[in-house]
Amino acid sequence: NERGCPRDNVVFELGLFSGKLSSERVYFAKELGLDIKIPSDLAGVTPIQYKRKPGEDLSVSVQPICNRLVQRAKDLGTK
Repeated sequence: NERGCPRDNVVFELGLFSGKLSSERVYFAKELGLDIKIPSDLAGVTPIQYKRKPGEDLSVSVQPICNRLVQRAKDLGTK
C-alpha cells in the first residue's frame, strides 16, 4: 500500500508561513478521496479539500478553492 506524501520542503515552507502569517492565513489543499500521508507536523490542521473529476485539468478542479481563498484574503485584509 503505497501512499504519496508531500515533499519535506513543502511541509517546511508551510510551517514558515504559518509562523510568520498565522495559521489563520495559511492553508494547504488535498484532493478528496486521495490517500496521502499527512506528516505529524500537520496534525490538527484541516486541509481544504477539492474534488477532481477524471480527466479534469487541475486548475479547473481547484478554482472553487481559489475563489474562496481570494475572498478570505479580502475579508482578513492586510496585517
